[in-house]
Amino acid sequence: MRISFLLPCLIKIPVGGAKIIYRYAREFQKLGHEVAIISPKSEGYRLRDLLKVGAIRIRDRWHGVEDRPYYETPKGVEHLIISAPDPKFIPDGDVLIASAWQTAFWVDEMLPEKGKKFYFLQNLETYLGNAELIQSTWKLPLKKIVIAKWLKVAAEEMGEKAYGPVPIALDPTEFSVERPIDSRPLRVTMLYHRLPIKGGSEGIEILKNVKETHPKLKAIIFAARKPSATIPEWIELRIRPDIPLLKEIYNSTSVFLHTSHQEGWGLPPMEAMACGCAVVAAANEGVQEFITDGKTGLLRPVGDVNALAEAVRTLLDNDELRIQLAEAGRDAVQQFSWEKNVRQFEHILKGEE
Repeated sequence: MRISFLLPCLIKIPVGGAKIIYRYAREFQKLGHEVAIISPKSEGYRLRDLLKVGAIRIRDRWHGVEDRPYYETPKGVEHLIISAPDPKFIPDGDVLIASAWQTAFWVDEMLPEKGKKFYFLQNLETYLGNAELIQSTWKLPLKKIVIAKWLKVAAEEMGEKAYGPVPIALDPTEFSVERPIDSRPLRVTMLYHRLPIKGGSEGIEILKNVKETHPKLKAIIFAARKPSATIPEWIELRIRPDIPLLKEIYNSTSVFLHTSHQEGWGLPPMEAMACGCAVVAAANEGVQEFITDGKTGLLRPVGDVNALAEAVRTLLDNDELRIQLAEAGRDAVQQFSWEKNVRQFEHILKGEE
């Protein structure tokens, strides 16, 4: 098949959903399909579209973001960087996949020769703008594929059929245990994101809270862009760490803190679990796809800073429990397989599921 993934823009920083798209492109190519990733530089030709491009360029310069794709194009995959999602730039094919809410509108308007129309849903995305407009994309006549059970339920509640779930998997060559779980330092790591719904500021408050009772605590925050919040000097900050460094960070960590209010899945806590971290997470829908409270991690109410801080303290003070959860979490995420996921995705594209 000729398969095209339409991204919302040129991805220049680490974005979990985009990383998954690149991986599927790679895996489909290995199965013998002709695959393209399409990245528009602008959402259109209107003045506001061009002004938005200019504003993003200024922001990227401020954050030291290079004007090039963050992810390497998989071998044998074509990466088309186009000026706008104009049909004349979209190759004819068998399958065209929308990868985000903006792209759903673009795909819906494409001519049939561009391929059968699919919508790959990795989150509800209503926090990214006009919630009513974004949610309306679920009603478009595109065949919907979801990554999580909770997203399938959301589709059904809207009266829509969704295929899957096709869950997220990890590459064991990227994320695995290299440092014994039972000899980790007193360190907590978390991902910071500027969007309030990601709970970054809450995470910093939790770390400061735990530091008061555990003065020897060390912490690492990693982020795709410079944080807008003030980071205490005792916290190490890493901007856009590459995979080897991220693996090293996870393997030097006892507890991974995840504070996001909403996730389609939750890639960073999954990566941390694969590397032997015990996870304390806000109980959003996404992480509950692979974390069971008290068995493979500790889940606490979303936004409850005190409860999350107390859970972190519990694991720092109880090595036996931390090790137990870390080992169980590592085993839990290993059940997800790229090979299985890709075959399931392929069956859906072929109309076999």
